[in-house]
Amino acid sequence: MFDNIPSDTGMAFVIIQHLSPNFESLMSELLAKHTKMKIFTAEDKQTISPNCVYLNQRFKNLHIKGKKLYLLDRGPKHNLNLPIDIFFHTLGEEFKEKSIGVILSGTGSDGSQGIRTIKEGGGIIMAQDPESAQFDGMPNSVIATNLVDFIMTPKNIAEKISKIPTNRAQVDIHTDTDGSTESLINNILEIVFQFSGIDFREYKKNTLLRRIEKRMNIHNIEHLSDYVDFLLLKDEEKQGLKEDFLIGVTRFFRDTEAFTELEKQIIPAICQSKNKKDTVRIWVPGCSTGEEVYSIAMLVDDHIRSNKLNLDFKIFATDIDPLAIAKASAGAYQYNVVSEIRKGYIDRYFIKSGVKIQIIKSIREKIVFSIHNVFKDPPFIRMDLLSCRNMLIYFDHKIQRRTLHKFQFALNQFGYLFLGSSNLLNNALKFSEKGTIEFGFRMKDQRMEFFVKDEGIGIDPQKNEEIFERFKQVNYSTHIHFGGTGLGLAICRGIVKLLGGDITVTSELDKGSEFSFSIPLE
Repeated sequence: MFDNIPSDTGMAFVIIQHLSPNFESLMSELLAKHTKMKIFTAEDKQTISPNCVYLNQRFKNLHIKGKKLYLLDRGPKHNLNLPIDIFFHTLGEEFKEKSIGVILSGTGSDGSQGIRTIKEGGGIIMAQDPESAQFDGMPNSVIATNLVDFIMTPKNIAEKISKIPTNRAQVDIHTDTDGSTESLINNILEIVFQFSGIDFREYKKNTLLRRIEKRMNIHNIEHLSDYVDFLLLKDEEKQGLKEDFLIGVTRFFRDTEAFTELEKQIIPAICQSKNKKDTVRIWVPGCSTGEEVYSIAMLVDDHIRSNKLNLDFKIFATDIDPLAIAKASAGAYQYNVVSEIRKGYIDRYFIKSGVKIQIIKSIREKIVFSIHNVFKDPPFIRMDLLSCRNMLIYFDHKIQRRTLHKFQFALNQFGYLFLGSSNLLNNALKFSEKGTIEFGFRMKDQRMEFFVKDEGIGIDPQKNEEIFERFKQVNYSTHIHFGGTGLGLAICRGIVKLLGGDITVTSELDKGSEFSFSIPLE
């Protein structure tokens, strides 16, 4: 492959191999015959440079943080070691849309989980055509995820990588003075709608722009108008863009603390409120490929079994993507997901089948998977729990409000809404390089008040209201240093107001901030 990659692409290449601790790798010597780039065996805290190749050590796993490589001790011998998944997860988290994950010949399914993080960040996934691979296990495993952008021979992968520009195309709708950029984006969304029947025009524009930019860079297209012409001619590109818009990335028990709260507090409370022979009803909209659904199903079943309760449960799992629903309905996953699931659940709820694990029939029968559009279709009703962990963050403010109204209608009077992580808490972590962060709630005048307090950079009190406006941040240097779109707090305020409350902030520069919101108990 490296015979066909120029030595001056401006990219850094990291090669992760499955290495036996008993044999010394000759990859460095072999690779030197096929590239003029400098080749290093990675050292701890080594800074990566463009036009260089880095190899993993045989006794260590590798991850990346910023522009440095870090060596990690491998787990106990009896644990499944997945060095490619480990590296891909950190690569996707750090470099997002600038990351490229390539899976070549190999046995097993290593890499098929890590590519999800790369995909979620807007990166590119390539897999070797299994017919050209000496060992097709790894390529077939990643192809089965439906997240791969290109399936090619190693030579064609090299040529594609060489054509991807390091200075990536960027589309900025906020500097569009004559409206031409917004018009072209609307044309793209209309083309995808006519092709797929899915209307993305009310999704967050910034999210869609990142996906469009990715597709432009994949095809080395610089101008948005040229991409519109390309999209009109290529049905496979329409399909690829639609799949990138849908994202479709999830994991078992994603966000351990949230699922622990669900297991220890919420599910017991729901079951306690039920009469004998009642059915616990759960809806998971935006279920993607089903990992979250089965995670909840295992927790509910475990609680009912452990406490010998005379209860049943039914989960309605929906998504707009037919391919995702088909995979979720099959209930079969690559074996390397075992790292996400506690061993007792693997033994009780799954059957190993080749390189995959299959959810058992008794759990699968508790779940109804169906295609459903939360924008257009009526909601399910009489729900005790509604889990929507990631979907809302991709909608614009207007659709978020409409969707939350539907969720309110779907839930029983004392039902639970299980959402993703708090934007307020994320901000506290992001803007606090030292000091403490407090998070909690208190009763105040028949209202429940939640608060997040940090000792971070603080805010000028004169700008306390300005930060709740859409696309607003304290100043431009905040965006440069910390990133973000300036939408998070506006969305938080909108959701809190929808629930009959309000959100406020008290802050002092260089001393920290306290955000709080309250909602009525009735």
